[in-house]
Amino acid sequence: MRTDVRPLIRPAGWALSTLMLAGTAQALTLERGTPSTLTGSLGPFQVNSVDDAPSVSGYHAGGSLLTEVDPPLPVTRVQYDVYNTSPSSLAFTYTVSYAPGATVLGAATPQGFYTEAGDKLTYWAGTGYATLFDRGYGTYAEDGSEWVIEYTADSVSWTQRGNGMAEGTATGLTNFGFNATFGLYFERGTALGWMPASMSGYNRSIPTQGISEGLVISAVPEPTTLGLLAAGLVTVAGLGATRRTRR
Repeated sequence: MRTDVRPLIRPAGWALSTLMLAGTAQALTLERGTPSTLTGSLGPFQVNSVDDAPSVSGYHAGGSLLTEVDPPLPVTRVQYDVYNTSPSSLAFTYTVSYAPGATVLGAATPQGFYTEAGDKLTYWAGTGYATLFDRGYGTYAEDGSEWVIEYTADSVSWTQRGNGMAEGTATGLTNFGFNATFGLYFERGTALGWMPASMSGYNRSIPTQGISEGLVISAVPEPTTLGLLAAGLVTVAGLGATRRTRR
């Protein structure tokens, strides 16, 4: 009598493959947007730019109470999912540039981070918030949040007053879940393209202050503005040639 050993082998093989899968760690990844990399003395940072066109129905105006926007304000929004892939850096300030003259309506801060182990940390960033720049250029800080927003004519900076965004952490939509992230609100219909951005902080391996730079999606000059600029350059060049000819 021959014994069929296949039923005995299958459970053992299934158990082995299950153990192998269970021991495989899932790597932290960003799950949406247009990727780019900031590089420099602070180390590499992956930034995924995500643009959409929602309507803002409420915001925080320097306090913990939500201010209603009625009717809702249509905007062009760009969110920035950030992954600190540096081996030994704490990031404190993220800056995004845009074309001077762009209508920037507001900004939003992260609410927390995911670690490479899949843990969600919300205590680092405190309370995330969104605000409209209803007071013009200057500093916007929300009660209960570690983030301070600095709004200028050509850039917005987010600075964290707490522990910093450590190596191996990511904000935005990751494979482990979603945390609110950096965001800019532009006037609806704003032209978007590549613009400079930077991350600055403390590099523990040097150790010194460091900065990493690159390009992200933001507001760029309108085509008509570029045409006027080109026309102006042509005019200036023509005037220079005329002057040289007269001499």
